Amino acid sequence: MPIPTDTFWNIRRLNIFFAFSAILLLAITGWSVIQDWNKDWRNPQRAAKVWEAALTHDRIEKDLTEERRAEVERINQQIAEKEREILEEDQSYQALERDIKALESRKATTEFSLNSLKAELLVMEAQLQDALAAQQTQRVDTLRRQLAAPQQRVAEEAETLAQVNADLARLREDLKLKTAELEELRRQRTLLVGDVELLQNKLETLQPQRISARLSNEIRGAPLLQFMNPTERVRQVVLDEVEADMVYMKVKQIDRCMTCHVNIADKTFTEERVLAYLEEQTGVVRQLNLPRTQARPTDPSATAAAPGAVAMLDFWHQWAVTLAPDVVAARTRPMRLLLNTVGKVATVTVDGQTLESFTYDPALNTAAPATQPAAAG
Repeated sequence: MPIPTDTFWNIRRLNIFFAFSAILLLAITGWSVIQDWNKDWRNPQRAAKVWEAALTHDRIEKDLTEERRAEVERINQQIAEKEREILEEDQSYQALERDIKALESRKATTEFSLNSLKAELLVMEAQLQDALAAQQTQRVDTLRRQLAAPQQRVAEEAETLAQVNADLARLREDLKLKTAELEELRRQRTLLVGDVELLQNKLETLQPQRISARLSNEIRGAPLLQFMNPTERVRQVVLDEVEADMVYMKVKQIDRCMTCHVNIADKTFTEERVLAYLEEQTGVVRQLNLPRTQARPTDPSATAAAPGAVAMLDFWHQWAVTLAPDVVAARTRPMRLLLNTVGKVATVTVDGQTLESFTYDPALNTAAPATQPAAAG
């Protein structure tokens, strides 16, 4: 009797259904992984890194002025010349280095031999103490005779080691005298760029430029790879004093606020410093022609590094017109006298075009102070 091969379901349709369900399950799995990875708390941490990198770069630019750069370059040239003169061309320096390496090798060998002798001597002295305690006169005499030679060798090795250390100290002092000028130049360079180098290392950590470092950050920040020292993580502290009553036990509470408020405890991110940085960047974008430093106390306080309210004159003036129109009206005449110099004494350009004159109207667009265009750039 033939075996029936008919099935209740259509195999082709089943295969299509299972293939579709497998693809759907894979898509749902991928979607769940992405949804779990793309949490909202990651955005503040990414933004905090950008801000920290920007402020770090700003500190580097302020610390490493053109004068300091020129001084560092001059010192680097002197260091290179000294290194070539001493390390490569000075035969006595090279001889000192060879002698120091030879003495260091001899010191290591002597110390190893001395320590081995001391270990053997310590065992024999312990045996002698046991023999003395047991009143074994014959054994005591034998051990004392055996101890004479090791004790003498230990004394000789110790004297040799002391002489090697003295010779090393003398040669290192001679080497130090030969490289005194070079070390002084290196010290001067460290004083000039020590903090800057630390800031540059920090900036490289925040925004790495090397391909290997960037690839490492991408891998550590990828979904399902967060277990390998992730670049973004939930930050928390356990509050020992705050406990929640869970009926049968009390559980210590956890504070995760700093996960989003990343730089809340960083003194670099005070309101004054952030505003000063934004004002400086606004001045750079607007290409304000400001002095680099305030040479005299009577000079204007606005500088390129700290423009203050000068960076957004239009913004503050428009709000002054709205909030204190009487004060602005009282200053209209001095303002007009100043702005009458446009096209005569002062050259002002707007969108690349030079203004021939400028008429000041304090009542212009007072209803929308935030949208009134700048008068001059």
